[in-house]
Amino acid sequence: NAFYRYGSGTSELAFIYAIQPGDEDSNGVKMNSAIALNNGLLKDEYANDVSLILITGNTVGILVDAVPPSIKNISVPVSKLYKEADTLDFIFRFTEKIFVTAGTETATLSLTVGTAIRSAVYSGGNKSDSLLFRYIIQSGDSDKDGIKISTTLTLTGAGIKDIAGNISSLTFNLPSTKNIMVDAVPPTVTSVTTPAAAFYKTGTALDFIVVYSEKVLVNMAAAPPFLSLNIGSKLRNALYISGTGSSNLLFRYTVQADDMDMDGIELSSTINLNNATIQDEAGNPASTVLNNAGSLRNIIINPVTIAVKNMTLPPQGIYKTGDTLVFIAGFTGKVMATTATGIPSLKLTIGNTSKNAFYRYGSGTSELAFIYA
Repeated sequence: NAFYRYGSGTSELAFIYAIQPGDEDSNGVKMNSAIALNNGLLKDEYANDVSLILITGNTVGILVDAVPPSIKNISVPVSKLYKEADTLDFIFRFTEKIFVTAGTETATLSLTVGTAIRSAVYSGGNKSDSLLFRYIIQSGDSDKDGIKISTTLTLTGAGIKDIAGNISSLTFNLPSTKNIMVDAVPPTVTSVTTPAAAFYKTGTALDFIVVYSEKVLVNMAAAPPFLSLNIGSKLRNALYISGTGSSNLLFRYTVQADDMDMDGIELSSTINLNNATIQDEAGNPASTVLNNAGSLRNIIINPVTIAVKNMTLPPQGIYKTGDTLVFIAGFTGKVMATTATGIPSLKLTIGNTSKNAFYRYGSGTSELAFIYA
């Protein structure tokens, strides 16, 4: 009811209705054809009753909207694992078309990613019934059990309103986000297991196991990634063999006939991807830096058979009791002599008698000394 408010004693009476919360009319208010006295009186100046019949006029354009908009539902990102630079889009659908007023371009939705508080920022949708809030995954973000979102939007400015100016409710029922996982932490190499310290000959394998901080996937376009090796003066490649889907990647090099390295091979500081990719499950590119590689200095490559190339004999002359005959055997490479189970010797014939010149020194060099006293 619009009740009389003022105008007595004039030819115009004012009837006023104050819009109440929840009032709504989208096709124009309607008015009765007569004034209801409700035990009141309307008289002319001579105390005659006046006609209560109204000329109602056109009220089609008098519209009422006293129902604040509210959030009807929310679309959250697809349940999957997200990597660095991926976007998390949250779409808030309202009960009617809404207007983002000045100052609310910094409207945000608070997110919890792992232990970090992040903000999905208002990114579009003004003058529609849907607003987009977006967060771009940052390097270092990680959440293995599903992100969490707050129960209300946070505004900076006047607010979010409908066309009538009703301020929208910003609370909502929480949708499930338990399967929205985030992994923006690139895998790193934690260690490299190198071949055991030993002598390696032609046809033997040198295996290197690159250990990552998490499971990785190796995708080869054409050729496999490899580790560069320096064997003597030659550059060789240990090719990727297996390990995709695990945290351990196996690289292997098979010793060739012309390889030789007597003071330990050398390993490059990074993996050469060779147009392949190494990524984690989320798609983050793995680091190729080879951290904590094992020692290589006692990995000796010597597939060429060591042989005697010359002999240095004692000087010619006549030798008496107590003199020594020193025979120096020169080899084509370094030789390690072991005497724990027996002493190597050279067999001599002096007169008609067999004698032995026993090894005395030179192990680890290319010359061994055999002495007969």
